[in-house]
Amino acid sequence: MKKGKHDEWYFTGAKATYGVFDNVAAADVDSANPPFTTDLTDTGHGLLADSLLYIEGSVNYNGLRLIKSIPDVNSMVIFAKYIAEVLAGTETWKTKIAYENLIDNTLVPHTAFELMGFEITLDAAAATATELLTITVEAARGSAWDNLIFS
Repeated sequence: MKKGKHDEWYFTGAKATYGVFDNVAAADVDSANPPFTTDLTDTGHGLLADSLLYIEGSVNYNGLRLIKSIPDVNSMVIFAKYIAEVLAGTETWKTKIAYENLIDNTLVPHTAFELMGFEITLDAAAATATELLTITVEAARGSAWDNLIFS
């Protein structure tokens, strides 16, 4: 992630751009020294270190997270303070970004942004004919206001 006049977000991975966490407890990697880290498990996730992902459905880890490291093919260490939680196997992750403009810790609705573009590099053919790439601006108001950018 690079900040300046505009933000650049990089997503890297060797497999899917979304997944479901295993029914396993989150593991404390380092809850004593900032920046705090926690290990989450998704068997064969295919992500790489320094990837961004958006977690949904968790009690303690929802939101945009940066992966610090990949200890093995099933684990991902994210920058997040460890809080004991056993994931139910229904929590999901996506390569996704979300902008929330906060003023005095209050969300400011209808924050303007400009999508300047996207670039995708693929180095392998799809495993099946059903794999799709879709880029959508999801509106907080609901799917009727979503804007499909690319499919």
